[in-house]
Amino acid sequence: MQDMGTESRDSHDALLSENAQLRSRLEHLEAIIDKVPAMLYTSNNSKKAVNWCNEGLTETLGYSREEVLTLGTAFFRQVTHPDDMSILAISQQKFSEKKAMFGALCAYGEKTIRNGSG
Repeated sequence: MQDMGTESRDSHDALLSENAQLRSRLEHLEAIIDKVPAMLYTSNNSKKAVNWCNEGLTETLGYSREEVLTLGTAFFRQVTHPDDMSILAISQQKFSEKKAMFGALCAYGEKTIRNGSG
């Protein structure tokens, strides 16, 4: 008969192993997403926060990930051309009606998005 101490230890070891496997998969997926040739991000509209962005966004726009996260959703006002500001308001309204948290692809066009150097 197995004592409770051994059974508890086995369960704990199994959870640690599963956690390590999940962490490894997450790191692998994050590495892939960082290399996608697109600007990806997630944000929390109600907190006015950018939770995450990929390297495609930071490299294309010339901002570090820390700068984007620190600026929060104000980042988008900073990089959006003044002629396209109304698009931000429409987008935020549509997404806030559906979810508190959303992600998007950013378009980098002639005037839609400006990089860190203007």
